[in-house]
Amino acid sequence: MSLTDIGISGLLTAQKTMAVTSNNIANVNTQGYSRQEVQLSSISTNFPGSASAGSGVLVTDVRRLANSFLIGQLRDSTSLYNQKSTSAQYMNQIDSYLGNESSVITKGLDKFFAAANAASVDPVSLAARQQVISEAVSLSQRFNTVQEQLDSQSRLLSVQVETATSEASAYIQGVAGYNKQIQEALSNGSTPNDLMDKREKTIQDLAALTGITVLPQPDGMVNVYLQSGHPLVLGTQTNALKVGNHPVDPNIAGLFLETSNSTIPLAGNLGGAIGGLQDYQTSVLPQVQNEVGRLALVFSDNVNKLLGQGYDLDGHQGEATSQLMNDVNWLPANNRVSSDVSNAGNARFSVNVSDMSALTGDTFEVRYDGTNFTLHDDTGASIAGPWMSLDSQTFQGLEFAVHDASFSAGDSFQISFPLSGVPAADRVLAAEGDATLLVAVDDSSKLQATNYVLRVDGSNYQITRESDGKVVVPWASVPAGPNNDLQGFDGLDISLNKGALNNGDIYLIQPSRRAADEIGVAVDNARALAFAEIPDSAGDNKQLQKLVDLQNAGLVSDGVVNGSVVDGGVSLGEGYTRLVGRVAVMTSQVKTELDTSQSLFEQTRDARDGFSGVNLDEEAMNLVRAEQAYAASAQIISVAQSTFDTLLRLF
Repeated sequence: MSLTDIGISGLLTAQKTMAVTSNNIANVNTQGYSRQEVQLSSISTNFPGSASAGSGVLVTDVRRLANSFLIGQLRDSTSLYNQKSTSAQYMNQIDSYLGNESSVITKGLDKFFAAANAASVDPVSLAARQQVISEAVSLSQRFNTVQEQLDSQSRLLSVQVETATSEASAYIQGVAGYNKQIQEALSNGSTPNDLMDKREKTIQDLAALTGITVLPQPDGMVNVYLQSGHPLVLGTQTNALKVGNHPVDPNIAGLFLETSNSTIPLAGNLGGAIGGLQDYQTSVLPQVQNEVGRLALVFSDNVNKLLGQGYDLDGHQGEATSQLMNDVNWLPANNRVSSDVSNAGNARFSVNVSDMSALTGDTFEVRYDGTNFTLHDDTGASIAGPWMSLDSQTFQGLEFAVHDASFSAGDSFQISFPLSGVPAADRVLAAEGDATLLVAVDDSSKLQATNYVLRVDGSNYQITRESDGKVVVPWASVPAGPNNDLQGFDGLDISLNKGALNNGDIYLIQPSRRAADEIGVAVDNARALAFAEIPDSAGDNKQLQKLVDLQNAGLVSDGVVNGSVVDGGVSLGEGYTRLVGRVAVMTSQVKTELDTSQSLFEQTRDARDGFSGVNLDEEAMNLVRAEQAYAASAQIISVAQSTFDTLLRLF
């Protein structure tokens, strides 16, 4: 190898080194860029021997500085940090909201009971009675507002899960696309460093959304899997993440893996930002909704039961107007019976449930001809009767209670008792199945702030409590048909009213999840408030005093101990305070986990950048060194040329 050839080889390698170094400097702020370095090798001499001087230098490769271990650690820490960051964002919101002055339930409870206490001084005062109604309305609105905020979060969560899965699917396609380009480049003898950086950046973006595992392949491609082992990318083939109906809870988004020939439900937490959304949507939000709803339900149930035993200013007891709050199970009592405008009589009666399993939801009419009562359907056909007395008669699970028998011939009454849109029906959501099930609160002191899952296997059904996984109704025989009761549990009654329970059916039972939205005041007549214990007793406030005493009574179940429900335990105010405290603890815990995951993320990011990132000082030194090598190589060529010229002058 001539001196000129050696100089040229040095010149070319120095030029390549300066180009690579300059590219590093230019990409110092490019996210995901891995610095590159020139790999050199001496050229073997064609005439080896003890006096061989070598044949110059050769660029063998431009190496991308990337450490798979550090990259994997950064990927994992990115998933964890984004999961905790997303959870913390929502936890901070709900923690701040529940303690906000305008939404604090305890303040509304205090005002209601203060109004009731003030009315006890003069129980016949219509102004004082009206104030009780006003504070009941205000308290209901507080519950409604909290429920509205929780529903808003739920809707936002669903949108964000949908958006995140769409982004993840786009990144999955991107990884597969880079796989193909990299494989083609390698097969052509190229070194696709920039493509590898872009692929890794896309993988990191995917890891921010969901936890993944990446396995490099011999052909330069990578396979990407969910932490559960389900494949997302296999070479150039992809599977997409999709959102659909949750297999158990229709309230939340279900996640699925869509392959070329099937759709696979994904169980467990996916990690990343999607996992953070799952954490809040499946664990925190339902718990808060159930707890707030339970307080609303317990309050309404106890107030209505207590006033139902008292007497109003007109000496009436147990009438439809006695219910201050909306019925916790059915249509408000004063909306069930409508008198025809042409009625001549002044009769009053109410309709109550005697057999929940026999309810049909049909609308019918009561007619009185002066002697007998008959029932008619919406076509006018007679369906029951004649009865000489309406009191205590039953029909389709309903019982009539007459309070004033001043009926006149020709009087008619419309009876409405729908099963759709009432609390007892809204407590059951079908994940699989089309039967109509009703769940009624029988004993609110045993009510738990949790959901339940009813599953049917063959000819048997089972009900499981989600909060602790306990089976509250062991395998029992499926009813032979509709209009049958199922086994009750945790203060709840359940019945099958239409359809059938078939193998594979799944129903979600949510006793209190919507109660904060359903609470409301049923009457606005201050005279109808049954504050007296004895009829026609002026100044009697004994029933009202019992209402005041509800403020500190242990009405709310204190939970489950050794698998058994605790009957009552804490007051309504204490129940809400405990909820706020529990959310505060969870928020603090998530904040601690976020700080830890952030520290880990920053450490792994710095470690990766320390190995693969561009250091301007180091690159400046490399540039100077390459420049010097270039000048020296040029000098070698100059010397070779001068030597050759000297040699020519000898002849």
